[in-house]
Amino acid sequence: MMEGEISADHEALLTLTVRGTQGQEEIRFVIDTGFTGFLTLALDLVSRLGLNYHSETLATLADGCRVALKMYEARVLWDGREREVLALGVEGGPLAGVSLMLGYRVTFDFIDGGPVRIEALPPL
Repeated sequence: MMEGEISADHEALLTLTVRGTQGQEEIRFVIDTGFTGFLTLALDLVSRLGLNYHSETLATLADGCRVALKMYEARVLWDGREREVLALGVEGGPLAGVSLMLGYRVTFDFIDGGPVRIEALPPL
């Protein structure tokens, strides 16, 4: 099981280790259930970690705008195991999307400092 917390700004936060070819960093992500991808990472972090370019994709932002974004290959420590994921390079802060959480139960207690729990679902 992985745990995070609800921030004073009412965001569900989860800290994950992200690895690239030039190192690793612990990053605090906002869980975004409206984001269907895996991760978003700031472009300076993509560069600092040495993430390899994968491809480009069209993304629809929360305001409905469509933009072209580059995707990068990253490794994330997820539930005690290293996992390969695609991260979108963005100008904003780090987000963890629902593709990362497929096969997991996510629960939130929405109070300041409340727990966020992510646990694997039993196999079907």
